[in-house]
Amino acid sequence: NEGKVTLPLIRAIRSAERDEKERISAILKKNKATVKDFTFVRRLVERYGGISYTEKKAEEYTLSARGALESLEPTPYRKALFTVAESMLKRKA
Repeated sequence: NEGKVTLPLIRAIRSAERDEKERISAILKKNKATVKDFTFVRRLVERYGGISYTEKKAEEYTLSARGALESLEPTPYRKALFTVAESMLKRKA
């Protein structure tokens, strides 16, 4: 158990019922999560739209970054950063 709380899990925790939140908290505190624990968390993330929420947020931030890059002088560095932003949008697809 790495104990990392990712954006999909944060979304699920914010949307979860009290008993679900308590169970997630207990799982995160364990030294070693079971397959049953992982299944519970995965299903909760799916139920509360954690993945789609995260994809939407990533797209929003990527589009914002592209907009910010547009205001910079055209340079090879700007082009490289723009390419990275573009690849992030394509990676989702």
